[in-house]
Amino acid sequence: LLDYSETLMRKAIEEVPDGTYYAETFIDGFLDSEDANLKDIKIAASINVKGSNLKVDLAGTSKQIDNKPINMPFVGTVDCAIWLTLRSILLDSNEFGAIPQNSGLTRPIEITAPLGSLANPIFPAPVIARFCPGNAVADTVMKAMSKAVPEKVSAGIGADISIINDGQLNEVSSRNASISGYPVQLPMIDIHTIGAGGGSIARVDAGGGFKVGPESAGASPGPACYNLGGSKPTVTDANLVLGRLLGDRILDGRMTLDSQMAETSLREVSSNLGSTINQTALGTISVLNNNMASAIRSRTIQKGIDPRDFSLCAFGGGGPLQAVGVAEILGINEVIVPQNPGIMCAFGLLISRVEYHSVKTLLMTKTQFNLSTLNETLSEMKSDLTSIFKRDNADTKLIRYEAFTDLRYVGQGYELKVPLNSDVLKPETLEQVWDAFHKQHKQEYGHNFLSADIEMVSVKLKAQIKKENSSDEFSFENSSDETVSRLNLPNTKVEFSIDGKPQSFETEIIDRKTLTGGAQKAGPNVIYQEDSTTVVPPGWTMSVDDDLILRLRKLDNNND
Repeated sequence: LLDYSETLMRKAIEEVPDGTYYAETFIDGFLDSEDANLKDIKIAASINVKGSNLKVDLAGTSKQIDNKPINMPFVGTVDCAIWLTLRSILLDSNEFGAIPQNSGLTRPIEITAPLGSLANPIFPAPVIARFCPGNAVADTVMKAMSKAVPEKVSAGIGADISIINDGQLNEVSSRNASISGYPVQLPMIDIHTIGAGGGSIARVDAGGGFKVGPESAGASPGPACYNLGGSKPTVTDANLVLGRLLGDRILDGRMTLDSQMAETSLREVSSNLGSTINQTALGTISVLNNNMASAIRSRTIQKGIDPRDFSLCAFGGGGPLQAVGVAEILGINEVIVPQNPGIMCAFGLLISRVEYHSVKTLLMTKTQFNLSTLNETLSEMKSDLTSIFKRDNADTKLIRYEAFTDLRYVGQGYELKVPLNSDVLKPETLEQVWDAFHKQHKQEYGHNFLSADIEMVSVKLKAQIKKENSSDEFSFENSSDETVSRLNLPNTKVEFSIDGKPQSFETEIIDRKTLTGGAQKAGPNVIYQEDSTTVVPPGWTMSVDDDLILRLRKLDNNND
């Protein structure tokens, strides 16, 4: 198996053009430091490919910092970050089939870092594993590899997809949780990411097919309209050409997009397709939206969930630009746009709950079940988690507990996570658990075995406490200078696709800060704000609720 894995990796490396590929990333250091070298810290990576061998050299990376916990252990952090990044880029299971995970994969790869650098510090030095520096190493390697095999490196900005059902985020099954193909027995939200973002590049492949992504222009040089050296057509360029992005209103006017550069970038692809520039731009948006819709189908329809029963929540800087197009493909009739979608993830981190998990093995079958043992185990776990919160000086009265169990039919080798609905169970509650397992098994796999014995494998307890600072205490007011007038702009022509054909519409341009609770507008309109742009096409309406959240709804054709 070791030799087989090595052969797979060498075959993958041989597909990479020989050469040296360099990239560097700067991470925020210690801004309060008087030492300029500590303010911006550099991670550098030079990747040399020759035949079936690949070498990664981190020469040029900043020197170790002796009094700050930002250095990285070379073994277990730096080498793993590089190795896992390379493996995820080079070895696609769709191309190479089943890939054994063993040290044979690492044989063709050599990794070096200068002794005394941030990536290979000399003892004693304060170190930190993972987090910002480790992520920066992975990002730098990915950036370098994008110069060698751009078609294998996902877009710099992607689309993240997850399902919220009855107010609960779906979690990945413990059996399926993995990072870069390696199993990770940790609680993980079920998030599916695809290379579909504003930097995704539109191109015509060797077979004449029109593709968008996963190759990306990234942030540097970025889309052609950034006018920073990029020349390839991207989704951002397409949106600008169609009038959906306002080139002089990005970041409240602190950044300007060049529409002429955007049109120029699309011209070659348009010529290859035999279409106009606007048709190519609309096609770019259509392909991107269908890519995202397909990803959503994989998390919904393929799991027995009807997306038409849900609303689509759009976040990120580009999400609200594309959301309605994706919703229409899936038959979703409502799109929700938070107050500041571009900083949704950062805001969520600020207000997220502090949470701890405990897991214990507990093997019992339904026919020989000891309820007292289960409750005693949950009580011990509850005590353990409470003591952790006490160590954190948290108010234990605010702790909320949720209990789960991993169940399977006797003889199966995989489990399903089922809520226990209480941290102290009674016989009648237990019957509800068995029923829930049967239903969940049928939803997940299409069948169940009502007369089969059920086996409990483990019990899990989650304890969480809300942070003291609630979302109401955060202000979204813009602290920057008012560089652009707050008055709404005159109407402008924007291109939309109606029944597959391009059509130009007089479109209202709205500053989101002028919208108040209760406001309603019929599309088409473009709503701009500092961190995002929302597009409401013809046939949709926009309303603002009391929390200043936008709700976009499809008009009923029978009741316009």
